[in-house]
Formats: sequence, C-alpha cells, structure tokens
Amino acid sequence: MERRYTILLLLLFVFSANAQIVDIPDPNFKNALVHFEVVDTTGNGLGDSVADTNGDGEIQLSEAEAVIGLIVSYYSITSLEGIQSFTNLEVLKSRGNFVETVDLSQNVQLEWLHLSTNPLISIDVSHNTNLKRLFVYNNELTTLDVSQNVNLESLRCYTNNLTELNIANGNNTTLDNFLAYENPELTCIQVDDEDFANAQPDWIKDDSAVYSEDCTLGVADIENEFQLTLFPNPVTQVLFIDSPLQIHGAILILDVQGHVIRHIAASNTIDVSALHSGIYFLKIASERQTVVKKFIKK
Repeated sequence: MERRYTILLLLLFVFSANAQIVDIPDPNFKNALVHFEVVDTTGNGLGDSVADTNGDGEIQLSEAEAVIGLIVSYYSITSLEGIQSFTNLEVLKSRGNFVETVDLSQNVQLEWLHLSTNPLISIDVSHNTNLKRLFVYNNELTTLDVSQNVNLESLRCYTNNLTELNIANGNNTTLDNFLAYENPELTCIQVDDEDFANAQPDWIKDDSAVYSEDCTLGVADIENEFQLTLFPNPVTQVLFIDSPLQIHGAILILDVQGHVIRHIAASNTIDVSALHSGIYFLKIASERQTVVKKFIKK
C-alpha cells in the first residue's frame, strides 16, 4: 500500500511539473493566446493555431515552449509579461499595441522581432544575438544599441525620439536595409566604417545625422560640410538641387522602405513628374560625404 501511495505521489508531481502554468498578467495578451490563432506553426508569417492547445484556458510551460512564431498584433496589449517562458520563440510580432517595455532576455532564439507602432520607450536586445530583423519604428525610443546583434540584416527604427543609436556590431556588411529617418534629435550614428556606411543605397537617415566610428567625439568634431537644399518641395515636375559642392556619381531616388527606384546621372535638376504622389528620398554624394534628403511628390 505504501508503495502505491509513493507511486501516486510521484505521478502527481510529474503531472504538476508538466502542467506548470505561465503567469500572463495582461488579460488581452492572455486572451489572444487562449482564444485566437496567434501561433504560426508553418512559418508563413500567419497565425494558424491557438497557444492553448489543450483548451484548458491557461498556457502551460510546455505549450509556451512549443511556440516558434507568435503574432499578437493589434490586441490592445499593454504588457508582454510571460513572454520569457516562450524560450524557443524565433519570430515575435506585436505591432499596434500599447507596450512600453519588454523583457526579451530569455528569448535568445529570436530571429525576427517586430514591435512597431507601440509607445515603446526602451528595449534591450543585447541577449538576442540571433536577431536578423528588428523593426521598432513608430515608437518613443530615445536610445537603441544593436552592437551585440552580429547577425542583423534589417533594422527599421524610423519615427522615434532617438538621440543615441549604435549599430557598430562588427558586421555591418550584412545589414542590407537600415531606416533611421524621422529622428530629428539624432545627430550621430555609430557604425563600423564611415565610408562603408555612406556608400550604402538602402541606409536612410536624416541629413542632420552623420555616421561615425566614434560618436563620443561630438557632432562639432565630425565633418559635415555637404549642405544642400531641394526646391520646390513639395514638387510636381522638376526638382532643383542647390549645393555648394559638386555632385559625384549617380543620384538615387528611394521610396520610404529604402528601396532604390531610380538611378539618375549627376545633375542639379531632376524630372520627377513620372513618380506617384508620396514621400521619397534623394541620396546624393560629394567627394567627401553622402547625404539623404526627403522630398514630397504631389
């Protein structure tokens, strides 16, 4: 009899351990996990399953650990507390919520993190060294450091309040797409190599910011003499470039996603009449520096 009780207690202990419940204090986050298809099981970027696979209204640790892709966008979530238990997560998309901070220190398998359009004020991704895509645009970030994210291929941090941005991860050559415009207080972006950074067609920043290998020098110590003006802006037909320095090489027109849509020979006048209405960027180089200027096509 005593042996039976021992076995029963052991089985209860094992069951209890397997059924450990993850604490998810935000009701909207928990509701999304339990009742909506927010888990991507196929890797196609779309949710196709609930996280609560046993239907008990809770998220067990085993259920959290089974999730590879999680898409919880536009669920009015204010806290992602509990995400730490999703230790095998490779993709997390939480756009259009109300998240201000998030602890991702345990999510070391993350490769794609999409937290755009939140009131996010800070984020630490130093533990997420597998990250390839980081989208944190339309937030309230003041600092961003991705110097530990050596596998980064795409970084979109535009429309924030950034004053400090460090992308010097020792592997900038893999960063194919970098969008940091509409950060008016950002004056310096720390990079691996200034010349390489200035030569990248798919890297877009405000013209008030410069690339530097050491932003601690201060803006006054960084040469930024290539000033130019675009007019008229907005424009309907022909865009004029007023610059004290000679333009070298092709001028690039880029869309808001950083894609090059036109190559134009060096000139101080550009016919943009064929462009659709919207926001565009000109990437222009002199002998010493490259700048990006925004213009609006009516």
